[in-house]
Amino acid sequence: MQSVFNITNKTHGPIEGLTCVVQNYAWGKCGAQSLAGRLKKQSDSAFDLDDNTPFAEYWIGTHPNGPARMSKSGEKLSDYLKTCNDAVGVVPSGYPPDDLPFMMKVLSIKTALSIQSHPDKVLAQMLHKTYPDIYKDPNHKPEMAVALTQFEAMCGFRLISEIKTNILQFPELRAVLGYAAEQFLDDTVTDESDEDIKREALRYMLRSFMECADDFMNIQILAMISRLSSLQSEMQIETESCANGHIRTSSTSTANHDNEYVQQLILRLHYDYPKDRGVMCPLLLNCLRLNAGEAFFMGPNEPHSYISGDIVECMALSDNTVRAGLTPKFKDVDTLCSMLHYRSGKPSSLLTPVYIDKYTQLYRPPISECAEFEVERCIIPANTETVNSPPSMACGSLLLVCNGSARIASGDVVMLLPEGSVVFVPPHTVLSISTNDEDVMLFRSHANMTWFNDKDPFQIK
Repeated sequence: MQSVFNITNKTHGPIEGLTCVVQNYAWGKCGAQSLAGRLKKQSDSAFDLDDNTPFAEYWIGTHPNGPARMSKSGEKLSDYLKTCNDAVGVVPSGYPPDDLPFMMKVLSIKTALSIQSHPDKVLAQMLHKTYPDIYKDPNHKPEMAVALTQFEAMCGFRLISEIKTNILQFPELRAVLGYAAEQFLDDTVTDESDEDIKREALRYMLRSFMECADDFMNIQILAMISRLSSLQSEMQIETESCANGHIRTSSTSTANHDNEYVQQLILRLHYDYPKDRGVMCPLLLNCLRLNAGEAFFMGPNEPHSYISGDIVECMALSDNTVRAGLTPKFKDVDTLCSMLHYRSGKPSSLLTPVYIDKYTQLYRPPISECAEFEVERCIIPANTETVNSPPSMACGSLLLVCNGSARIASGDVVMLLPEGSVVFVPPHTVLSISTNDEDVMLFRSHANMTWFNDKDPFQIK
């Protein structure tokens, strides 16, 4: 099999500490509530962790809108790599040999990010050529999210049967969809239907939803919020009655519990984005609730939204995002409705990590959709003398100390790294790590090594 990687063979330099940038987007957590902000503060004592400022994202990479810099010289990491391109090592085909094809972030999410999707490479090139002021590069943007805390998201369309149930239980959604609702409820569209039938039903439904007149949509959203608020008040009274010793006459099934969660989520979304049609999207999209260590991968042309929590995210270097709701930014409804895969069912994007050594788990996305990156999570117990983990790689990588502090050595270079520190690790670098009186959690991102078999230290099939 032909490799998707290019190779450079020059001598590289030692590991290098990096100074990274925090982005202040409105949806981020404020002050010390933000993990992104705390990591920046703990690695840079001069950083002002203002209680009233949102610290949404901690950027780690060469993106020009927030480039990492070498801690010693202040030189941009991107410029350093261009003067020492052997430091990059193997890169996916089509990417320059003197830059990293990915970036890593820590996100601290207080309010939901937009309902969005990312184009595949073919569509990205077309959008960039046609609308360069909106879609500023020709690349695709696969993403991976690894939860650091409890994390909520929406991802992909629900089962057909679940959407039908929601149309019947939420009259406001049925009103918004109009004739599309009646077609969707037809017995010929089921979970077992041919994929083309389901795809066309979902496409027509979403187009009807997105093209519903704003005035009518607002009336239905307000009616839904009024109705759900009353239901929540009744449930609160019932809960208080239970706490006072009264016996409930009905049990709560798993489906009812999920329905209660969705109602609460709709109310939360409306509080943050009043009258935005994205408020109804939990009725159409899968709602995910991940625990720390769980992850999902988002390939092209799938609708999704991050709702709350702290995550490590890795992504290809691109800004291409097609938005449709829960945002004051430009909404490209036509592009979104035409680009989606329209797959329904439980999300297939959840990733199961694989242990590659005693301390390190690997999160590897499918190579068919993402050659740009994979992510390792390394947890080393307190008072560990020396471990050579994570393993040496044939490509340059970015390493984040996410929890605790560590001593990292490579050859003659020794670095004492507090929480929040970031290090660039050149290819073929052996790391020796020791810890003090607390566990240390590291994240490292690098190119997806799946197809470069003779350089893949994991050999995971």
